[in-house]
Amino acid sequence: MAPNLQLGPSQASPSEIAMFNLLKANLEFPAGSTVKAKKLVDDMIFIYTSTEDSPYCSWQLWPMVVALAACIPPDHEWQTSLVEALHLVRQLDDSVAKDDSGHPFNKLPDLLMTITEYRHGFHNIFTIEDSDPLVPGQLEQLVRWKSVNSFLARVTTDDYVELLNSGIDQVAIALELEPAKQEPVAADSEAKREALRQAIENTEDEVQALGIQMNQIYDPNATSAVKVETGDRAPDFSKENSTRNILLSTFPGYHLPHVWLAKDTLSPRVSTLDLSGCGSFTLFTGVGGEEWIRVGNAISSAGGVMINGHSVGFGCEYMDCYRDWFKVRGVEESGVVLVRPDHFVAWRCPTLVDEPETKLRSVLRGILGR
Repeated sequence: MAPNLQLGPSQASPSEIAMFNLLKANLEFPAGSTVKAKKLVDDMIFIYTSTEDSPYCSWQLWPMVVALAACIPPDHEWQTSLVEALHLVRQLDDSVAKDDSGHPFNKLPDLLMTITEYRHGFHNIFTIEDSDPLVPGQLEQLVRWKSVNSFLARVTTDDYVELLNSGIDQVAIALELEPAKQEPVAADSEAKREALRQAIENTEDEVQALGIQMNQIYDPNATSAVKVETGDRAPDFSKENSTRNILLSTFPGYHLPHVWLAKDTLSPRVSTLDLSGCGSFTLFTGVGGEEWIRVGNAISSAGGVMINGHSVGFGCEYMDCYRDWFKVRGVEESGVVLVRPDHFVAWRCPTLVDEPETKLRSVLRGILGR
């Protein structure tokens, strides 16, 4: 038997009552719940778009949906149609159906906000003691909120609203504005919180262990794969946490640091790692070091070894976007950093020497064993 749905003249304007009667007619239509749901969605969208200039968006239908749910008795079959209507609304609205990465978006935006506003509109019926007499109108409001609870329980079962999975009574408590009473602060609580923070901090070596992944080093004393210039000294990382932190240096044997470079202020950034590798040796120099690049090109043209060259600095091929190359390059502007095809530094020279081609050829012969 169809329930007698009533909004009440004191709760709705004439236009709202007309809207309500239209939706009620859909529920009374002699068809299955799915057909009723489809008609409900079509009419709700029509009602909204006929009174608003902005495009339709599903979250703006929630007041209409909740008001209708409040008039349907708990566990009545019409509530099934209303839940199915929610499913159709979510399918029709791409902004609700999927997030930016294209994955399904289960939570219905602003539905909890609408429920909270609707609930607070019921005056003080949620603070009434069992022994208190109900004033006129409160019994009707209690019945309407019970109907909304029943509808939300259906929504929870269909996994529409993640925050309602704990049961509707717990949700009502969670929506209360008054904060829960707290226990007095214990004398040793600050020390315990500090111990907890320190314990969490100690796990950083496990969950943020970039160093243990990236700090492989060629030992210049154990291999000819890299060459150290006379007078060049290895950096002192004794105070660094080499398990957690990446050791940044262009000392021979270390991995080439990642640094953002760009052709100019309007060009996209490119990493030093992208400019090197790919089966070739790479030279990085700066202002006054153009001769290194010329020498590298000459050796490449002669055959046998491919060497790419890039200059970084003011007026050079690339600008140092954040001045990070200046901090880690380890040589002067006219100096050079030679990078192996595997992105490890093979050799570096602090300044431009008198005969750079002879120097570079000698270094390559030592590294390649030729």
